Amino acid sequence: MKDFEERKTHALWRMSELDRSKKGSVDEHAKPLIDAINAHPDYYTTSSCAGRILLLVEPPSQKKNEYAWPLVTHEHADPQAFLNTIHALSHTQGTVWMRMQTVIIHVAARDLTAANVLLRQFHPHGWKRSGIFSTEHDVMIELLSVEGMDAPVIQDKKVLVDEAFVMTFIALANKKLTMAHEKILAGTQRVKKL
Repeated sequence: MKDFEERKTHALWRMSELDRSKKGSVDEHAKPLIDAINAHPDYYTTSSCAGRILLLVEPPSQKKNEYAWPLVTHEHADPQAFLNTIHALSHTQGTVWMRMQTVIIHVAARDLTAANVLLRQFHPHGWKRSGIFSTEHDVMIELLSVEGMDAPVIQDKKVLVDEAFVMTFIALANKKLTMAHEKILAGTQRVKKL
């Protein structure tokens, strides 16, 4: 069985060479925090997202890998682009969601002590949904901030929202994305002090 250092080396190689995310690369906004975590001897990251705003078409199967993402941005969203895409999807059967997903970073920790040290750096600072989700090989942590929001915008070919709703949603989502990016930078500084 591989030890922690071997698993870390392999995971970091995979992240740099074989990124399997839909985006295909690490989000630039997440990179400072990911680099700080990966530089620490007791941690390494396995996946991350710095937050995004998107339209999501829910498949009948509910399987994660079958969701369609007709529009997604990791930067501030253009409300007109979302309005145009919602109009283009108005024929869609099932549910289309407009969503702001907040920061999520999966971290492997050397042991429970290291995991708890890292969680104590994030819980009091707006990452209240963070926690340990596995202890099978390494102790796996999910760092999760709280800014997310979503709303159904189409249900069985019926558009459920108007222009004012989309404009308001995107304005709020853009503010939340900025807050999430600020939390990443603050978290980076806390990890560097460990």
